Amino acid sequence: MLLAADAYWLTIAVHDTHPRLPRIPAIPHDDGGRGLLMVMLLTEESGGRHTIEPTPEGGKHIVVHLPRPIVATDPLEPGGAAAERRIETHYPGR
Repeated sequence: MLLAADAYWLTIAVHDTHPRLPRIPAIPHDDGGRGLLMVMLLTEESGGRHTIEPTPEGGKHIVVHLPRPIVATDPLEPGGAAAERRIETHYPGR
């Protein structure tokens, strides 16, 4: 597993040894096979991107890049009150 970050992106990479992508089971309450689908949907929803590539050993290597929020703070209010913090999310390239 790899976890890395820069000013704009959080990168998570994992790999396994199974050659096939999981398929979603037909039974609604069955477990297994949904994790990769959730990763793909949440990555897309957050404005990120992902890749899935085969490994030489026959498994797969999955890399997810998620945008990091850019945090901006307001200056101190007059009278010495604590600064209000505001989080603004900006997605590079959008």
